This record gives sequence, C-alpha cells and structure tokens, in this order.
Amino acid sequence: MKENKLSYYALIVCFILTAVVFGLFFFVGYDQEENGYVAPQFTETLIFLMYIMAAVAGVLTLISFFKGVALGGAAMIKRVALVWGMAAVAVVIGFALSSDAPVTLADGTQVASRISDVMIIAIYILSAVALLGLIASLTGILKK
Repeated sequence: MKENKLSYYALIVCFILTAVVFGLFFFVGYDQEENGYVAPQFTETLIFLMYIMAAVAGVLTLISFFKGVALGGAAMIKRVALVWGMAAVAVVIGFALSSDAPVTLADGTQVASRISDVMIIAIYILSAVALLGLIASLTGILKK
C-alpha cells in the first residue's frame, strides 16, 4: 500500500511540474527572436524537463523489469520480449515507409536525415497498437 501512495504522489508531482513548465513555455517570454523566428524564453527548460522525464521513465522501466523478473520469472520475460519485438517491428516498418528525401532547414541547408521519419512512423504504429490494446481491454475481448 505504501508503494501505491508513493507512486500516486510521484505522479501528482510530475503532472504539476509538467503543467508549470508547459505554462511557462506557452504563456511567458515570447520576446526573443532567433534567425527571424520567435523563440519562447523557456524552450531550454522544456527540453531539459523532457530529458529528465525520459531518463526517469527509463530507470523506472529497468527497475520494474528486474523486479518483475524476480517475482514473475518467465512470464515477465515473455511480456518484455513481446514489447521489444513490437518496437523493433515498428522501427523496421518505419524504415521501410520513410522517405530519404532531404529536408530543408530554416537557414536553407538541406539535411538527409531518415531517422526522423522512421521514429515518427514507429510512434504512430506503437500508438495505434496501444489504442487497439486499450479498446480491446475495455471491451473485454481479451478476457481469458
């Protein structure tokens, strides 16, 4: 029960911190200009927050994995393999569907970066899979 309360309070702190930083980003400091574009004052703060959130998510994922393996054994390893397998398939499909056309940046230079397309397509695929899983779970299709 204590872990649930700690998780609950951590979630509330993350929501509040994210709301404050997004509020600062969207509503404060649009008076800076870089390369002819308006740059919000708190862009670096937002990027730093996202790096921290990604790092925390990665650490918590590893902790959860090792705790699950210790408690659940082979069933947990199968679930993790399924998740990583779906992510790998999504990246391969993203690579197959991505464009290798160069992207023109704001300063006029062209960059041939395929990785952006690959990751965006993979995110779309994984989001669709997550949405289908949520719908299946809520409707009870997958009940044993």
